[in-house]
Amino acid sequence: MIDLEHATLQAATDAFPTATVNGCFYHLRQNILQKILSEGLQVQYQMNHDVKLQAQMIAAIAFVPLANVENTFESFNELEPIFNYFKDTYIGHSQRRNGHCNLMFPHSM
Repeated sequence: MIDLEHATLQAATDAFPTATVNGCFYHLRQNILQKILSEGLQVQYQMNHDVKLQAQMIAAIAFVPLANVENTFESFNELEPIFNYFKDTYIGHSQRRNGHCNLMFPHSM
């Protein structure tokens, strides 16, 4: 289990090429909360239940079966900057010919 830092992922896979590497849910949530702060959405997050729920739902995508991740993720889009960050970093954008773009972290984590 790693903390979702690219250098840590690379070091773990280099040192233990046959190991299964999983991301840490706590650190995933921390990354989302940090993005909420950097986008200036802290007040909305603290005061609006729907915004907070939406952020929690984005993190909960980690528990959706891989085959359903993209469709599930497309079903909500309240926090656009957070949605875009999460999609760019963890899910990727569909491309008709090549599948998904390169991601910082593979879906299987």
